[in-house]
Amino acid sequence: MSINKKTLLGTVPIELGFKDAVHVAIVSLRSAMALKPGQHITLNSDRDAICCKPGDSFGIVDPFLTAPVAAGTSFFGILHMDQIPNVRHNWDHPDHTFDSPTTEPKRNPYLVRYATQLGVTYEALMAACQLRVGREEQTVYSGPLDENAFDEWDGSAGSDLWYEWANESGHEFYNNGTECCPEYDYPDSPFQFVKPSTDQQVVDSNDDAN
Repeated sequence: MSINKKTLLGTVPIELGFKDAVHVAIVSLRSAMALKPGQHITLNSDRDAICCKPGDSFGIVDPFLTAPVAAGTSFFGILHMDQIPNVRHNWDHPDHTFDSPTTEPKRNPYLVRYATQLGVTYEALMAACQLRVGREEQTVYSGPLDENAFDEWDGSAGSDLWYEWANESGHEFYNNGTECCPEYDYPDSPFQFVKPSTDQQVVDSNDDAN
């Protein structure tokens, strides 16, 4: 017994304890939407990956990922074993070229606005949100806002920030309410404003005097 074109992964093994190793075609892709590990995928007209029905799929999202793939980010796709006639390190697919996408990644306009208000990049905001949720740690804010302006932003963003981030990242917050009246358990701010130390304030004052 061996895993080959007749005995594929995705079918029921005919005996237990059998061991083998296989070449599997993989390709780096960009997501057009939040995707879950192991989810079936195809490409849209911009050559970005989107979810689809198993019968329309050429492969799946890397099933070893521990978190969903956020929209606009890169990931490895694993092709079904029957998609490639001859799996080598350099292979061709009969229907897809898998060239780079034809457009810039589509970004959530609300998260773009929040990043602009903070004076940080979109990627920095997304990473700070992921760190806050994944490791329950806040990212030290290094943007241009002073403490009062940062607190004002933090108070205005609130749950809207996390709602939009969840849509983009695929993260599912716990719902304390009901299906028709959800009340999600959102964390506090992804950023932490840290006041300059006394020594740093003295240095800044001396710089201003000079």
